[in-house]
Amino acid sequence: MKKVVDLIIIPVFTCLCLLPSCDYLDIVPDNAVQITSIYENKDKAYGALAGCYSFLPNPTYDRRTLALAGGEYTTIYTSLYLNNTEFAQGEKIILGQNSTTTPFFDYWSTWHTNYRPLYQGIRYCNIFLENIRSVPDLSDVDKSDWEAQVITLKAYYHFYLTMLYGPIVIADENFEASDPPELIRQKRQPVDHCFEYIVGLLDQAIPKLPGTRPSVFLGQVDKTIALALKAKVLLYAASPLFNGNSEYYGTFKDDKGENFFNTTYDKEKWKLALDAANEALSYAIDEGQRALYYYQNSQPYSYDRTIWNTSEIIKPVYSCRLSIVEPWTSEIVWGYSANSKGGTLQEACQMRDTENGNNGDYAWNFLGANYSMLEFFYTKNGVAIDEDRNFDYFGRSELATIPDDYYHQGFMQPGRTTIKLNLNREPRFYAWLAFDGSIWRDYDRLNYMQMLRGEQNGSQISSVDNQYFAGVALKKWVHPESKNNMLMTYFPGPIIRTAELYLMYAEASNEYFGPNNAAYEKLNAVRARAGLKNVEDVYSDPSVVIQPGKHLTQEGLRSIIRKERMIELCFEDQRYHDLRRWKLADKYFVGPVSGFNIAAGDPANYYKLRTLATMKFISPRDYLFPISTGELNTNPNLVQNPGW
Repeated sequence: MKKVVDLIIIPVFTCLCLLPSCDYLDIVPDNAVQITSIYENKDKAYGALAGCYSFLPNPTYDRRTLALAGGEYTTIYTSLYLNNTEFAQGEKIILGQNSTTTPFFDYWSTWHTNYRPLYQGIRYCNIFLENIRSVPDLSDVDKSDWEAQVITLKAYYHFYLTMLYGPIVIADENFEASDPPELIRQKRQPVDHCFEYIVGLLDQAIPKLPGTRPSVFLGQVDKTIALALKAKVLLYAASPLFNGNSEYYGTFKDDKGENFFNTTYDKEKWKLALDAANEALSYAIDEGQRALYYYQNSQPYSYDRTIWNTSEIIKPVYSCRLSIVEPWTSEIVWGYSANSKGGTLQEACQMRDTENGNNGDYAWNFLGANYSMLEFFYTKNGVAIDEDRNFDYFGRSELATIPDDYYHQGFMQPGRTTIKLNLNREPRFYAWLAFDGSIWRDYDRLNYMQMLRGEQNGSQISSVDNQYFAGVALKKWVHPESKNNMLMTYFPGPIIRTAELYLMYAEASNEYFGPNNAAYEKLNAVRARAGLKNVEDVYSDPSVVIQPGKHLTQEGLRSIIRKERMIELCFEDQRYHDLRRWKLADKYFVGPVSGFNIAAGDPANYYKLRTLATMKFISPRDYLFPISTGELNTNPNLVQNPGW
């Protein structure tokens, strides 16, 4: 392996508190430092370790998260939004505004304060790995642990690039400044080679990592994280976008005529993904202390104690609501813990104070869900709204009065007018979404959402740019104890959580074996936490589903598993990547973004849908990110992705 350049330039970056110390900032005098001085003692080397973590993509920064590219969110459809390229770039991707000149989320090449180029992060990792063994006062145990952490990060950065760009340059080593250009200008590698390399790195790291970390080190890589990441990598390698995709990439070749994508489907890749998911899930539960989160406190928030034993859905709602926003629950396999005040999804989603609607301190009241998400969740029977025999699908837009019953108790306002779509839905619907007639919990009270024009959550707010433009607010990212005026509870953004491991297993098992009891079992674990019945029971019941037996075919169970994944992991920077790997993005990311008529002051007009924007996804071009023209000019050995 080549020796790293002895003198490098290291930009001073904002401290990411994934690690307990920020002292590494003190070891960068004048922005230039000898590598040997960074590794002269344990404290400085710990700062270098923090530097390797600092390149992790932030899933919770409201302006620069790919979560907004999943077709779930609605932001601000005004001139402020449309003319500001820095704002909500995720949504702009599915509105067809990406380009090769200044690509959004340019993790390949561009430096930006809010996301950092992953190849630079890989370079930091390579430097660390070549020098960590030379630290004199670092124990062999710590050297092995830190080395394994950085190998895992290096694997993750390569995986993230592969997930976005397909074939990438594998940066296994750094080059010296004196190396000739023809050596430095590397070529992209076939996706199978990329996945094999990433898995190889993880296999190196896994045996050296502890199963868990003490609480002060949560967020640092452990064995549970590395196993879960390996399962996810293999899941992607087996998925339709990357496994036998001759439809899109049969002619996508390098300069020697070799295919970047394999063109023959390999079913055995699903077996590799299944085995990895099984190992990761078993270890997470048995050794890694990462079980599905259930709310165990016998005393709920004070305002809910009177209905705790009467509401039919309050307990699964509490479990689902707090599974993410309660800091470091057992659910979080890997969390991004560098959140700070200002710019988080929580602040963008947070409702304005009902007593002072114009007070926007850390409650910006503009990032919400679009109308399609109201339709996407299950009914209370745990099936899609167009599959439930007992749900008035064709009358879902009709006005209705919210009933005073035990099912809606505590989550809907009895007697207020709504539409049928908002009634008799699954617990996650009421846990994670808010809308006119619903109830929002904050640290000291229940807030009754009234969103017609002139009402407390409606367009009486002074700025038009601080409203939920589709009329649907989002509670999933907001802790119930958070409120504006800086009374915010911050928590790690989930990168991987236990529910996803269950769903990975179910997906891989069905793809390899077809419908089977193990797949049902894992799927049902997620459904049970959400307060839903087993999938076999529901889809076998002709009194519930219009067409019983869907779960008995591989295609039918695949549809059920995918929908369950998109509901359980909604708004979490998963849907955009999932729809791409399933080759379904061109079906979901087209057509109008709809919302209610928030300018209306009466229910009849308020609930009339209006088009806010139009999604535009060009297939197959948009399945892979573009490499910037500047990067292509710098390295002529690179090949641009098809369609760009």
